[in-house]
Amino acid sequence: MYRERNLALRADETVVSIIRPSRARHFLKVALGFCMITVNAFFTFWLWQQGIEGKIFYVIVWVLGVYLLLYGSLFNRSNFLVVTTERIFDIHRESFFDETVSALSIIDVLDVVVEQKGIFASLFNYGVLTLHPREGKFRFEIDKIPAPARVRNLLLERREEARAASRFKEKDEVYKRLVSFLPEYSEAELTLLYERVHSQLLRLAKPVGEKP
Repeated sequence: MYRERNLALRADETVVSIIRPSRARHFLKVALGFCMITVNAFFTFWLWQQGIEGKIFYVIVWVLGVYLLLYGSLFNRSNFLVVTTERIFDIHRESFFDETVSALSIIDVLDVVVEQKGIFASLFNYGVLTLHPREGKFRFEIDKIPAPARVRNLLLERREEARAASRFKEKDEVYKRLVSFLPEYSEAELTLLYERVHSQLLRLAKPVGEKP
């Protein structure tokens, strides 16, 4: 699992889900690298008997095989989305030593688009997942996501939960500020506030459908 400390999470922020591409994304690279290493190992003694050319060929094939094997395995595990209670992180490894981490507030997600093209995408149920933010300046896109419709629903549910929590937090902050300012209000202001609160309580106490 991606280490949470790498994301610099906030105090009350926790990881909810990690969305990774399908393992088939780099299957051909891994398979080709494995085959190259296996065949190279099988002909090791014969190649070393061919002189300098055989040794050079052996080293080149071995290096390419290891590269493809590590590239496919590493990149399949290093390009993904991390969903927390507050944000969505896009982890993108461009090379073995270069990694880009982008963050988007989950509240600011405008839409999540799923795109499935081709017979293999339909057959194996994977597709492209694109997150569009409100501003529209950039977007998160990750390919070969398994069960993309389910992931889309998960992200939209998390967005609604985060928005509801944000509204509750805002109301709580307003309440705390109101209580803290009560000692500074005059008698007239407190009377007006009482009348409005009392009126609201009477309105809420009326049965549903009854006119005021």
